Amino acid sequence: MTLGGRIELLERIYPLLKEAESMAVGASQSDQVRNQLCTLKVQAALLSWGVLELNGLCVDGNQISAAEASEGAPEELVQEMLGVIQRQIALTEAERKN
Repeated sequence: MTLGGRIELLERIYPLLKEAESMAVGASQSDQVRNQLCTLKVQAALLSWGVLELNGLCVDGNQISAAEASEGAPEELVQEMLGVIQRQIALTEAERKN
């Protein structure tokens, strides 16, 4: 992952993370829903940024693209993909080379 790639990702998700953080302390139901919405938007941004291509993934008999994964893939698969992306973000350059 390049420095530019990390900057691009952070620029996309930082405003959402800040909003989710501020909504997390709110007690109202609308604050909680808004927090969840921001969290889901962060996950969608991570998927669109971190998954460039999918081959052979079919949902309901139809092959889906990387862009469609967050909307059409089963939740378990989406969470697995997010976990891989988050682990890759956290790795150092030396760790990624191994």
